[in-house]
Amino acid sequence: MARAEDGESVARFLPELTSPRQARHFVRRSCAGWGAPEVIDVAVLLTSELVTNAVVHARTAVTVAVTQSEGGLRVAVTDDGEAAPALTPGRGMDEAGRGLALVDHLSAAWGVTSSAGGRVGKTVWFTLSAN
Repeated sequence: MARAEDGESVARFLPELTSPRQARHFVRRSCAGWGAPEVIDVAVLLTSELVTNAVVHARTAVTVAVTQSEGGLRVAVTDDGEAAPALTPGRGMDEAGRGLALVDHLSAAWGVTSSAGGRVGKTVWFTLSAN
């Protein structure tokens, strides 16, 4: 884990099934002492969903960046996969396909940014407000 000068913590995870768990622990550690436990719990859940999507669909290493501010929290998950994630409606009792719906429902905002400079990849990010 690296901590940048602007209060951002960054970690890189391999494309392995254990990465979502490791990312959850990273987010929780990055936010330790921040004082907004309800936001941290949601951040941990949503990070797990995004890292799982990256591991399953992009199959590349994943970088997770956590940025705290007085107003809230921003988490960005970057991978080198080509396909952008798509928000799809839940289908009955399906166990898969609900991750982005959770992000959409629980976050203050979220989006997808393509990698710059002609690089393959994207960043899926979300923000949570500390109220």
